[in-house]
Amino acid sequence: SWIKARGNREKIVLASKVSGPVRGTDSSIRPQQALDRKNIRAALDASLKRLNTDYLDLYQLHWPQRATNCFGKLNYQYTDDKATVTLLETLEALTE
Repeated sequence: SWIKARGNREKIVLASKVSGPVRGTDSSIRPQQALDRKNIRAALDASLKRLNTDYLDLYQLHWPQRATNCFGKLNYQYTDDKATVTLLETLEALTE
């Protein structure tokens, strides 16, 4: 891998992210997209494997509370029919 070839992992700030559920997305990388402890851990482990490293310096949440109309009324109709993970539960999962 690029990182191993350089032999200087300790000099690189390596970041990755985990995304919350997105409507109509390709879920081939991570089929279960809930931001709960189990799925965050699975996403992190998959990122570490893809990046061929055993740690990240920064792990980011992308769209942690996706079900919101943050850009005005752009064809968005809220429905409360999905199982939700609270933001607190998501943040607690990141403390491990």
